[in-house]
Amino acid sequence: MDNLMLTGLLAEGIGARFGTCDVGMGASTTVIVCADLAGYGDDYFNEKFCMTVLLNANSAGDSPEMEYRYIGAYTSSLGAFLITTPFGANVEEGDKIMILHESVFLLGLLTDPTLAKMADNSWLAHILAIDGDVSDYNDATDSLEAISNKIGTSTDTDVSTDIANSTLSMKEKVFGGLVPGQKFHDQFNIGADNAAPDTTYWAVVEDNDATVYLNTDSGDTLNVKAGTVGGNDAIAHSGGLISFSYSTDITTELHIRAGVKTQDLTGEWSFGLVEAVNAALDVTTWSNTGTIDGSNFYGNNNVEYAHSADGTAEATDISAFIDGTTQLFEIVLTSNDSKFYVDGILRATHSNNNPPYLITFCYNFSTRNTNGITTELTADFLEIWTENANV
Repeated sequence: MDNLMLTGLLAEGIGARFGTCDVGMGASTTVIVCADLAGYGDDYFNEKFCMTVLLNANSAGDSPEMEYRYIGAYTSSLGAFLITTPFGANVEEGDKIMILHESVFLLGLLTDPTLAKMADNSWLAHILAIDGDVSDYNDATDSLEAISNKIGTSTDTDVSTDIANSTLSMKEKVFGGLVPGQKFHDQFNIGADNAAPDTTYWAVVEDNDATVYLNTDSGDTLNVKAGTVGGNDAIAHSGGLISFSYSTDITTELHIRAGVKTQDLTGEWSFGLVEAVNAALDVTTWSNTGTIDGSNFYGNNNVEYAHSADGTAEATDISAFIDGTTQLFEIVLTSNDSKFYVDGILRATHSNNNPPYLITFCYNFSTRNTNGITTELTADFLEIWTENANV
């Protein structure tokens, strides 16, 4: 088998046809005549095929070489093509052309070495450019490698500080507000049994013999156990790393959800969000009588509340829905209200005393020795995320 026959078979296999423009053909950006490509039947190449110029016979390397244009009409007897969008320069007699089916053309595999003439509107062109027009694509500035290098070496404060040096915490990046954010999810299964929780996400307060620890041998839980002396606190909190702002024109929701169990409801316990300025280091930041900005679940002496505050507290007794087993607690916070769900059912909505428009939150699990009870809270998991309620 000679090379010419092999080339022809390969061309047929990928839907390609080759030819040389007719001698005497008038120079044109839209009407091309090539007898080599006659005989396929009128309109055979319409819409689903494109033409590219492989060789500009008068000026090799110049336009319209490597430009790709869809075929709008085809006259079989003449091998005459009408191009939908004009080439960037005239196609003339003696120019070498190739016809490709769009299944090959749209892959964008046929390009020059710089990709400067990647086939417009091809799959790869839409990766490189929003509108699929890659006429202004520049490898030196627009390639993934170039962008990566720019981020790594830029002296621009926003880029180098916030991204390259990663000075923003994961939670600050995800929960900055205004747009939906992916979940922060902690399953409490990383770490040795009886060890403290991951210090990347957690800070711990332990008064006297109060303890905060992971149980990874059985159950993968975070355990928050008050001390044996009255008023002793055990708190696991985030240290104030969630910056959340509501949008005035788009309702952005902040969700916090956990699987929570309290060992003794007679004691004092809390789960939720409080203003990070107060660092959740004192029980008044999460008690039902506290006025510190935030939204949380709270219990004391077998009475459980949905609690929110904006300097003035609002509380709803939800004791009938809390049974001391592991239950699903969720708080949904917007600019208008705080919603409290127990096991997926809405149990309270507060709209009078909601945390303010802009706030940096601290999420926490808390217990306090109250009424002579060493309360212990266990959490199976914690999830926090944002959603756009208008989407």
